[in-house]
Amino acid sequence: MTEYFGRKYVEVDADFFAPAAALVAPRLIGCVLHHDDRGTETAIMLIDVEAYGGGNDRASYLHPENRSRRNGGAKNLTPHGTARIHGSRDMWGLDIVCGEEGQGSTVLVRAGLPVLGIDIMAERRSKADAADRVVKDRARGYEKRLCNAPYNLGEAMGLCPVLDGAELLRRPFRLLRPVDPVAGLLNGPRVRVTQDVDLQWRWGHPDHQAWLKDKFKKDSE
Repeated sequence: MTEYFGRKYVEVDADFFAPAAALVAPRLIGCVLHHDDRGTETAIMLIDVEAYGGGNDRASYLHPENRSRRNGGAKNLTPHGTARIHGSRDMWGLDIVCGEEGQGSTVLVRAGLPVLGIDIMAERRSKADAADRVVKDRARGYEKRLCNAPYNLGEAMGLCPVLDGAELLRRPFRLLRPVDPVAGLLNGPRVRVTQDVDLQWRWGHPDHQAWLKDKFKKDSE
C-alpha cells in the first residue's frame, strides 16, 4: 500500500477496466498514474477525464461517421487496461481502453495534478519554440499548467506512439487507485464535441478545478 497526499492507494487489477468507459471514468478520478521513461519517472493524479462509448457514441472516433477521419478511427483497439496514444507532430494524448475488446470504449485523460517529477515535466514542456512562456520561465503558478490539458499532459509525461497498446498494469506504466474513492465529483458534458453533446460523460476532482485549462461550469459542481 502506498500513500499520496495522506490517502492510501493500492494498485488496480485488470478487472478495474472491464466495465464500459462511462462506468470506469469516474473511478479514475484520484488515481495516480506513473510512467517510467527509461529510468526517468513522472506521476500524476488524474483529475479530469471523459468517457467515449465507441460505435454507439457519435463523438467517438470509432463511430462509423468518424472512422475515415485522420484521427486513428480505423485502428483496432487493444484489450481493456491498455493505453491508446493518439495525436500528431509530437503532441500525444492518452486514452485508456475499457470494456469488451473491439467495442471502442475509452476514457480520455484530460488533465492531471503532478505528483512526481515536476522538474522533468517542466523541462519537457519547455523544449518547443512555441512552449508556454509561463512554464518556460518557471513563472508563478507554472505547475498548474504542466498537465492541464490532454496534449500538455502527454508532453509532460513523455508519452509517444511506441507506448500505444502498452498495458497500464506493468512497466513502463503503473496505476494506483485510492482505497477510499474521491467523493463529490464534478460532472458535466464533454469538451469541444459536436455530437451527443448532452451526454454528461466528463468527470473532475472537486478540489483541483484550478489545475484545469477547461473549467467545469458552475452548474456542474
